[in-house]
Amino acid sequence: MHENLLYSVIKDQAGSLWKAIIEGIMNAIDAGSSKCEIELTQQMLIIRDDGKGFASKKEITKFFEVFGQPHAAAEQKKFGKFRMGRGQLFAYGRNIWRSGKFEMTIDIKKDGLDWDLRTGLPHQDGCTVTVQLYDTLTNVLFDETAGEIERNAKYVETPTYLNSRQFNKPPATQKWDHELPEADVKLRSRGALCIYNQGILVCETYRMGLSGDVVSKIPIRVNFARNDVMSDCPVWMKIRKAISKQTVRRTTSPRAQLTDADRDRLASLMRDGDLSVPQLEAAKFLRKYTTHAHVNIRTATNFADGRVTMPPGVRAVPDEDAFLDSIKIMSHKLAFVIDREALARFRCEDGKTLVTILNGYLGPYTRSHMRWVDFETLADGLPTTHSLLDEGELTKNEAITLEVLQKNQRMLLGHVGRDSKRNMRLAPKVRRIVVGLGPRDAWTDGSSYIAISRPFIKKTRMHPTAWQRYAHVLMHQYLHDEPTFTEHKHNAIFYQNYHAWSTSYAMSYFSYNCTVTLAKHATNIRKRLTRTVLARSDAVMRSAKTADAEEAAPSTS
Repeated sequence: MHENLLYSVIKDQAGSLWKAIIEGIMNAIDAGSSKCEIELTQQMLIIRDDGKGFASKKEITKFFEVFGQPHAAAEQKKFGKFRMGRGQLFAYGRNIWRSGKFEMTIDIKKDGLDWDLRTGLPHQDGCTVTVQLYDTLTNVLFDETAGEIERNAKYVETPTYLNSRQFNKPPATQKWDHELPEADVKLRSRGALCIYNQGILVCETYRMGLSGDVVSKIPIRVNFARNDVMSDCPVWMKIRKAISKQTVRRTTSPRAQLTDADRDRLASLMRDGDLSVPQLEAAKFLRKYTTHAHVNIRTATNFADGRVTMPPGVRAVPDEDAFLDSIKIMSHKLAFVIDREALARFRCEDGKTLVTILNGYLGPYTRSHMRWVDFETLADGLPTTHSLLDEGELTKNEAITLEVLQKNQRMLLGHVGRDSKRNMRLAPKVRRIVVGLGPRDAWTDGSSYIAISRPFIKKTRMHPTAWQRYAHVLMHQYLHDEPTFTEHKHNAIFYQNYHAWSTSYAMSYFSYNCTVTLAKHATNIRKRLTRTVLARSDAVMRSAKTADAEEAAPSTS
């Protein structure tokens, strides 16, 4: 190797001091040490072990001076391969290596690759490496280095100390969820999967669909930088196969909380044929377009006798018309509407191809087969008539929404009636608020009820700004004395009254009281209103009261 290239490798091999120190720990373990002690200050680093050390000048010349000298198989090293790791320490300070009767000093900033050897010194067991750091560590960098040392050498078997405190956790002393012949596995509920090669962290990955720690009991093949596992390593292939089984069990359980990485992993397992039909049916990797909730194939096929569809478009989110049509299609149970994100997950060009692929993996002996229906055909065939839903047909959220609106609409109408200064009509008679199905967001018969469409309720949901939308819808319908099932016109009186109401403070009072009423029902709909939402509602109320007081105050002009 040319000395310029070697010099560059030494300087650039470790991007951080802690990485170089981890190499020192691995060297100590490979030397057969019974313990490894690290002393770290902001100016100095000392790594001390009681291992084999250097026995002769010939050994030093052969192994210390020459980089890339391979280890013999008989040495049975856990980590070392080509005796390159020590160079990482050279990059961070003046190195003094003391072992046996020898002392080696190297300062690459001052002397380049030249080094000094002293002999005939009193014998010292093991090896002690002293590094006088080129750059003083800041407090932040010192803490970061100490933390990374402990994290990256967490599970080494050899007792390892940092500033006189043992930090390693030998695998034999830990409780493991799974003890495989090749590795120990400890699972967590969230986070990455950390892969340790005999106690030293190699990498973190989110691709496996599990969170936790995997600690190999025998060497696994890693890349030259020691930051990834070689995919063709036979040991890792056995570990990965066992982990995949755990991934499938976790991600196909009924109560599994999955991430997008989990769903992508399940799709990959499906393509590899590693999912059984029951597991494939239970995997929640299809997203409902109207709510973004993820469901399994069984739920999607049971919704509308196996009929499924997907909105058109080239984007992940089609336009608003497609969204409203999707809500109506779901409301009438014409088909289950799948979100377009599934196309990328299953590598498909369109929804019809997706259905064909999934049916192919399910096989002929299942009830979960899906039937593709064209979205635009369903949208064109949506009912154009209006119908009202009975109370027993309402969802829990729809029932709560109606109760909140029904309880507070008198305040809305009463405020309109009081605003006589603006030549507004008297407050109309209170009408019953119901949920309906039809092509419009809302409609009325002009006297007894106002119907709000199910798709509108699902789209609007419940929060302070949503109640303002409901207020506009209700007032629009209240200002009509005639049915609004079909196209209708608005005359000058309608616009005058609507403008007068919308510039009053009725909407602020109505929105605030709807939010307060909803808070009382929070447990019924299985959610709590956040402090932020309640604080925003209080601010709306204070603003409305202040404005009312200013309007009522006598003019001084």
